[in-house]
Amino acid sequence: MTTSGSYDFNLNTNEIINAALRKIRAIPYGQTADAFQIKYGRQALNSMIKNWRARDAFIFDLDWTTIDLQASTVVVGSDGYDYECIRNHESSSDDQPITGANYLSYWKKLSTTGEGVAWSSGQDYVSSVNYDLDTNIVGISDMFIRDENNYDVSMTPITKKEYFQQGNKTSEGKPTMYYFRRKPTPQIYIYPLPDDETKYVLNLDVFKYPDDFDSGTNTPDYLQEWLDPLIFNLAVRLHPEFGTLPTGEFDRLRLDAENLFDIASGLDEETGDAYFQPDMRR
Repeated sequence: MTTSGSYDFNLNTNEIINAALRKIRAIPYGQTADAFQIKYGRQALNSMIKNWRARDAFIFDLDWTTIDLQASTVVVGSDGYDYECIRNHESSSDDQPITGANYLSYWKKLSTTGEGVAWSSGQDYVSSVNYDLDTNIVGISDMFIRDENNYDVSMTPITKKEYFQQGNKTSEGKPTMYYFRRKPTPQIYIYPLPDDETKYVLNLDVFKYPDDFDSGTNTPDYLQEWLDPLIFNLAVRLHPEFGTLPTGEFDRLRLDAENLFDIASGLDEETGDAYFQPDMRR
């Protein structure tokens, strides 16, 4: 017997929609959905996936990203001294060095004078401790810092409360901890302040939201055990609009869809009392 030697089976958007419509007898076998059914089906599919995230369904993609540390912006204060940015922000009068009511949250006073740029309002200033991440990143699985000698050190995740309990945020050294802030544009804060940002690189193993189904040829970017849950649950969603199943058959379809969802979700658990999910630390 000869096997295929292939393990890349997948379905694209239109194939998933067509399979779901056949489950509810909206189209016969051998035919495909019309343009309206495809458009409506794609909207329902994307909406369903986003709803699953709220149910803690582990349909996230795991990816690797590298961040080169950035140099902090340095500006000249009204007292003539240089001030180093310690938190990313768009500048306003409230955070202007010396005169701003909240400037201590954004700037560290240096011993040098006249080496920075002139401060101005409405500018994006950056810090070597604060980094914006891609908007589709939902959590961090692991993170380590690599130095100039290619020596890696795992960094310790901490909560927001623990980050603010670290004391002086202007202390310098090799960063050993990070705080992940989950928001529309997620961020990380590292501690302590890098003593030399040119010496280090951050490496992150991140959980990312799956890509949307934007076209008929898009395929899911998560594990293939979710194909049946996609088809059956999409069929349940589409039935009120297109389906012709009798009540009893629809009830069985809905039960099958729920069971397939539970089975796929259960594959992300190990036997015993351990459960793995993305880090949602705020």
